[in-house]
Amino acid sequence: MPAPRILLPLALAIAGGCRSSDEENGTLARSIARPPGMVSRVAADVLLEQQFRIERDVHREKGGEIVAREPAPGKREVVLHFEENEARHTLLRVDPGGLGRRFGEQLLDQIAVRVGAESERIPPYVRGSAEGSYEGTLDEALSALHVALEQVDASVFDRVVQTWGARVEAYATDDTLYEIAIVVPEEGPLGVLFAASSDDKEKADRRAEQVKQEFARALAALR
Repeated sequence: MPAPRILLPLALAIAGGCRSSDEENGTLARSIARPPGMVSRVAADVLLEQQFRIERDVHREKGGEIVAREPAPGKREVVLHFEENEARHTLLRVDPGGLGRRFGEQLLDQIAVRVGAESERIPPYVRGSAEGSYEGTLDEALSALHVALEQVDASVFDRVVQTWGARVEAYATDDTLYEIAIVVPEEGPLGVLFAASSDDKEKADRRAEQVKQEFARALAALR
């Protein structure tokens, strides 16, 4: 891992000199010299580390959106939009809502620095995702996920479990990076976000759907 004094200049370069704009509706924007799939994956990690609940994580061709909510008692919402504004460059827009401009600027800085660090560690991936709602407990979901990841030959390297849910990251033998977030709502079924990152968009979409299907089968067998 590069020393912090190296990471910051790298992050500044990747973030296009940290250009930031404040639009009329309060949205902050920054251009980052990496593809949307990689930037959105890093952004999700940064939000989860701050105990945010990710309520929506959508990936489209050349873009996407994340909707997250801060932990209680505030539960204020933040929305991130990702758009490829030129080849392998992302225009990241953050609407901090009630969290305020200062929070939005800090979040952009944190994402830029993390993207710089990730760029040194792993190649830029493209990302595919799928999502579903399931009846069951968090423990059952984690057990089913363990089985599903085994079926796709993936080994877990990071696992965070909290009262609101869990996030698991795993790396497969075919160089696919899996990220699964399990959200436990106050009431109703579990929400599960399946993300797969690879060097090819079609492969990433296919792997995300595959692990989703394996999870559903494993969960049904448990119940």
